[in-house]
Amino acid sequence: MLRELLGVDPDSPRADDENEPDVPNLGQLTPELYIGGGRGTTASPQGLSDPDGDGVPGGEATFTLPDTLPVDTFALDGAWSISTESATAQEPGAAIVLHYRGQEVNLVLAAGGSTPTSVTVSVDGGEPHTVEVGEPDLVNLLRDGPEGDHTMRIEAGSAGLAAYAFTFG
Repeated sequence: MLRELLGVDPDSPRADDENEPDVPNLGQLTPELYIGGGRGTTASPQGLSDPDGDGVPGGEATFTLPDTLPVDTFALDGAWSISTESATAQEPGAAIVLHYRGQEVNLVLAAGGSTPTSVTVSVDGGEPHTVEVGEPDLVNLLRDGPEGDHTMRIEAGSAGLAAYAFTFG
């Protein structure tokens, strides 16, 4: 699904390890994290598979943050709708809080309509910056950030923002 959203032919061959460039060891990195109910897990008490508790996968719920957020996890905050592949903000200000390891954070996002929107991103409670979001795409939220583990807050600028998966570097 991600390859389709990014406009990559789903049947095209994937690079194998022999053709991959050498990448320096940057230490521990958070593995790819999925946000949809099909493969994703969240530290939010509501969970992703049946957040509204009606016995049907997915659904809408008001998510809360856990008391502590373990490294390599995320939690949703505010009103979100969960599908198999994504979480969609139901209100401006709905947020994703991420505890990650790495210097680069990317997130597949879509504005959820023909009008672009924005997300506000802050790392460790620092100065926020805004990133514009339009068509489904891999969006770089942080490049050349500090080493170690950190907490990032990503707030939706409007309802309809859809989030799919995180990658790290």
